[in-house]
Amino acid sequence: MIHPDPSDRASELEELARQDALVVSRRAEPPKAGGCCLYCSERLAASMRFCGPDCRNAYDEHQELLRRRGKGKS
Repeated sequence: MIHPDPSDRASELEELARQDALVVSRRAEPPKAGGCCLYCSERLAASMRFCGPDCRNAYDEHQELLRRRGKGKS
């Protein structure tokens, strides 16, 4: 993902962090940030969980599918 303006990327990451905090606050046991995107494994700042909204949404959809099958976290 190429962003020509660093300030646009910083704003995008700030918004993702805010959205991520909302998603995490709704879960009983939030996934731990580990320096990599939890969906695609792209390297991130240690406090980030996802590299973008597409990965965050795909991760959430996958977790929901696992929950429906009785294999995911509650």
